[in-house]
Amino acid sequence: MKRSFIYSGISQFLKNFSNLIILYFFARLLSLNDFGIFSYGLTIANIFIILFDYGYNYKLTKDMAQNESQFESLMQGAFKMKTILSLSGIVLFFVIYTTGLWDEEYYWVLLLLTVSSIFSSFANDLNTPFRVLGKFYIETVHYSLYAVFLIGFSLYTLWSYGDLFSLSLAFLFARFLFFVISLIMVVKYTGINIFKGLFQKINVLFELKEGFPYALQIGSSVFMVSIDTLILERYVSTEDIGIYQAGIKIVIAATFFISVIQNVLLPNFSNTIVNDKKLFIKTHNKYTMYCLLLGGVITAGILITKSTLIRILFGENFDALQDYIIAFAGIIILRYFALTYGLVLTVSGNQKKRLYSTLSGNISLIIFGLVFIPLYQIWGALLASILSHIIMYGMYFIYSKKETSL
Repeated sequence: MKRSFIYSGISQFLKNFSNLIILYFFARLLSLNDFGIFSYGLTIANIFIILFDYGYNYKLTKDMAQNESQFESLMQGAFKMKTILSLSGIVLFFVIYTTGLWDEEYYWVLLLLTVSSIFSSFANDLNTPFRVLGKFYIETVHYSLYAVFLIGFSLYTLWSYGDLFSLSLAFLFARFLFFVISLIMVVKYTGINIFKGLFQKINVLFELKEGFPYALQIGSSVFMVSIDTLILERYVSTEDIGIYQAGIKIVIAATFFISVIQNVLLPNFSNTIVNDKKLFIKTHNKYTMYCLLLGGVITAGILITKSTLIRILFGENFDALQDYIIAFAGIIILRYFALTYGLVLTVSGNQKKRLYSTLSGNISLIIFGLVFIPLYQIWGALLASILSHIIMYGMYFIYSKKETSL
C-alpha cells in the first residue's frame, strides 16, 4: 500500500495546496469584507453540495471494492442519480432566489461556486475506479492538472478583474475542466461507458433509500464545519467571519492526510473485513496509532509556528487568529483520532450507526452554538465545535468496539 499512500498523498496535497495558494493571495488582495463574503459563499456551496453528492464518494468506493465485476453498472447508476439530483438542486437555487433571501451579489457568487462544486463532485466519483484498482497515479495526474487550472485561472482573474463574480466564474471553469479530463480518462483506461442507459428509467426511490445513510453522513460532516459559521454570521462582522474561516482553512489543510489515509484504507478495509478479519483488525490498530502520531506532530507544529504560519498564509490582517489557534488545534487532533473508527462503521455495514453519531454531533453543535456563540462569539463557536466533536467521535469509538470486537 506504500505507493498508494504516496500517490494519494500527492493528489490530496495538490488539491489542498491549490486552495491554500489561492487563499494566500485572496487574503492579501481582497478586502477583509470581500474575503469574508467569498468564504461564506464557499460554506453555503458546501452545504448545497450535500444534495448533489448524496454520499456516493463513500458508497461507490465501498460497493466497487466488494463487487469489482459490476464497475460499469455501479458507475452508471451513480452518474444517473447525481445528474437528477444536480438538476433538482439548480431548480432549488432559482426558487430560493425568488424569495429574496440573498442579495444579488451573494446569489450569483453562491450559484457559480455551487455549480463548480457539482463538477468537482462528479470528477471525484469518476476517479473512484482508479482508487479501487490501486491506480492512484492516474488520479494524481488529474489533480495535478486541476491544481494548475484552479491556481492559474483564479490568480489571473484576481489580478485582471478582482471582483467576486469573476473569481467565482474562474472556480467554475477550472472544476469543469477537471470533470472533463476525469471523464475522458475513465473511459480510456477502464472502458466504462458512463452515458450508457443515461435516459433509461431508474428506480429513483430505491436508489435514494440505498444511498440515504451515506448522504446524511456526508451532509452531517459538512454541517459540522458549517453550522457554527452560519450561527456566528448573525453575531459578528464579516471581518470576524473571515478570521474564523481562516482558522477553518488551517484545520482543513492540516487534516488533508485524513483524505489520503481514507482513500487508501476504505477499499482495503472493505475487502479485508470480509475476507480476512484478523488482518483487518491488525491493520486497523496499526493505522489508528499512526493517525494519532501524525495528528500530534501536525498539531504541535502549528502551535509552535502559529505566528509565522498565519503571517505567511494570510498576512498581518489576520493576526487575531493567533488567539484562537489552540482551539483549532484541538479540533485537528480529534479528527485524526476518529478517522479509523469512522471507516470501521462504514465497511462493517454499520453506516447507520455512524450516521447516528454524526447527527448527534450536529444536534449538539446547534444547541451548543445557540448557547455559547451569542455569549462568546468566536470562542463560543470553537467551544461548541470541540464539545460536539467529542460527542460524535466518542460514539464512533463505542460503536466500533461494540460491533467489530476491535
